[in-house]
Amino acid sequence: MKNYRTVFVGSVLASFIVGASLGSAFMVLANSPTAESATALDAKYPLATNTSQLDFFKAAVASCEAAKKDGVVMHLADTTTAILKADSTGVFTEYKLDAAGNYSLAVTYSDNGPTICDPAFSNQGAINALKFQKKLGVANEFILDDNGDGFYTWHAHYGSQELCNQDFTVTAGKFSQINDLGGATPTFTTSVTYGLTADQSAAIAKLADN
Repeated sequence: MKNYRTVFVGSVLASFIVGASLGSAFMVLANSPTAESATALDAKYPLATNTSQLDFFKAAVASCEAAKKDGVVMHLADTTTAILKADSTGVFTEYKLDAAGNYSLAVTYSDNGPTICDPAFSNQGAINALKFQKKLGVANEFILDDNGDGFYTWHAHYGSQELCNQDFTVTAGKFSQINDLGGATPTFTTSVTYGLTADQSAAIAKLADN
């Protein structure tokens, strides 16, 4: 197995194909010589400098767009269900469905979106950086591990020095399983379904009206 890890430091891109631990990757990064920026394979995915990363970012953008358009249902390992629905401006609200069939309003995302959109937001951030600043910066740094068979581990910063670590499984061009490994309580999904049923739509609409 090869882990493709790409990290942006300032406007400089250093690419590694390593089999070391995450901690070792940072040691390699810290001692890396300055290099010219690698060329993106597709301007729509400016962070992707190899085919593994390109496949991942294509799936990331497709997943986030599908979630915004149709909503998404995430079945969690703790037997609860998270239902995400975006408004006309793209802001997501998350609803919870417990094992007893009770719906509740969990959170409305403001600055940050749900995990399913994190890599897509990073992709858009890179597009914006190149458009307005003409270069990629620290905010665009990430590490992507390609574990094979459509299974990736994504490491990125979201407004802090700490890395967020997330597992994504890609099936048929979209995320089919997501594990958020950060925080005090990691979140594990057993499946991801795009589109809501009529009952789910009616239930969350009723909550939104209250």
